[in-house]
Amino acid sequence: MPVVHEQLVTATKERHLRMRDETVLYLVELLARKALRGFDDEGGNFFSMLHGCIGRVGDLGERLRALLRLGDELLYFGGFFREHLERRGLSGNSIKELGSRAYGVAARLAASHPPEFSKASIYEELAKLFGVLVEVFDDIRESQASYTSEDLLRLYEKWVRTRSPRIAMRLHAHGMPPHFRKGYA
Repeated sequence: MPVVHEQLVTATKERHLRMRDETVLYLVELLARKALRGFDDEGGNFFSMLHGCIGRVGDLGERLRALLRLGDELLYFGGFFREHLERRGLSGNSIKELGSRAYGVAARLAASHPPEFSKASIYEELAKLFGVLVEVFDDIRESQASYTSEDLLRLYEKWVRTRSPRIAMRLHAHGMPPHFRKGYA
């Protein structure tokens, strides 16, 4: 877990993001859990899980666990596999809205559920920072990626569409600094 912690701390510092230590620990545990399980866990069937969480009633503890699972899956898959989710019809804004809402409701439920009461502020912070945390997870993914020429071309095409400074920095790091041309912006 030290490597995961280091990657998370580096990515949050680059974005000038400050979080409570408990929230950082929650995220490190989430990343470590995902790294150990890979795609074989039940969260791999993302859309079935999403549908199941929306329709779930259950007791308070069960609802809280379902909301946290939904938030965790949206955060992880939104950061590491966003393009895959977008190809399946879930936009980046939808990912951020659903994830933030899942953690926000989880925070309110945890505040009234004694076993989880102490974690309510963690879930609240995750809800508040969800959008930037998806980007932090994307930064971690990018820091681990090795690029083929096709990957770099896709990244450049994405930069042409978005003009994202973060993508421009990634291209530059791989020896492909994008250039703005007059009349082509």
